[in-house]
Amino acid sequence: MTKPLFNRTLVLLCLLAPFGLSAAEPSAAPAPPEWIKPVFDRGLTKLEFYDPIKKPQNFPGWTNYKFELNYRFTYEYKIHETNNKESPKKRIVATIIPKFTMLELPVQHQILLPQRYDTPRVWDTPLAQHELEHVAISAHHRVALLAKHLVKKVHQFERTLDAPSQITDDWVKQEIDELITPRRKAIDALFASNNRQLDKLTGHGAKPLADRDAFFAQMYLKENLDEMKFPFLTEALDLLKERHYQNARWQASPE
Repeated sequence: MTKPLFNRTLVLLCLLAPFGLSAAEPSAAPAPPEWIKPVFDRGLTKLEFYDPIKKPQNFPGWTNYKFELNYRFTYEYKIHETNNKESPKKRIVATIIPKFTMLELPVQHQILLPQRYDTPRVWDTPLAQHELEHVAISAHHRVALLAKHLVKKVHQFERTLDAPSQITDDWVKQEIDELITPRRKAIDALFASNNRQLDKLTGHGAKPLADRDAFFAQMYLKENLDEMKFPFLTEALDLLKERHYQNARWQASPE
């Protein structure tokens, strides 16, 4: 039995990655270098200074980040009865077809440096430059394009149910959440892997990157995703070939 296609209401979900903030009050800082300035222009990156005597740390500088995967969607569904001769009880197969009408990946950053770095020339110091490179990993516009692409890959799925009445807004939200959560976690793991790679190459900022432009030029392309064992690489392959993706850096561009 096939029934007509049904429309359901608009819903909004927000998946967050954890983020810890200190109680330090942010200080006004001079303009960051031009290469990373678009990230600061979005107003989601803050520089703060701490007292290393009161709050000793394993490393003098560090960067916290938090990202949200926000999306809004409508959905349609269609149902048909299963044909299982081994079970007398009739069940239905529901095909859920979401349509994403809004996708956002805002990333917040908090850079913390010792108080002695609170000077007009803070961004000239190797430590501050190293922390900017950490910011650049998770603020790279390719990762926003990648996350949106992976969400849109959730374009249809099937579930077996006892009755059509089980198809509710809350149920659909939960099912879509379960499909998207592994993608969000994969993005978070990708951030972590690339940050570890940066620290490995620089000794946690003890030495500069040999070639910053080359490091970020390959970020989130096929070789990088493969090296970081990104589990959704196959789903991303068509995006990786797109010119707008390859050209993306920190300035968000029209999609």
